[in-house]
Amino acid sequence: MRKRILAILLNPYVLSIIIFVVWMTFFDRYSFMNLRAIRAQVAESKEELRWYTEQIEEVRKDREQLNSSLEQKERFAREHFHMKAEHEIVFLTD
Repeated sequence: MRKRILAILLNPYVLSIIIFVVWMTFFDRYSFMNLRAIRAQVAESKEELRWYTEQIEEVRKDREQLNSSLEQKERFAREHFHMKAEHEIVFLTD
């Protein structure tokens, strides 16, 4: 039984396939291990892209508010930059 298994494993074709699979799994530039790492980076980059897209939409909304009217500009300045009129006293709480 052992001789038969050894004969199969020492067959040049089987030996070539085993070496090829080991090489592709661990040592090649595009090995399965590297492809897993690359896929993780791609998933992370897609998440960053989604976050940046959301941030761009928020900035666009803020820009539209600023360009709409003077009251909107004043409200934006009060909310985001804590500006006040000369006769006002503003208390900030968290």
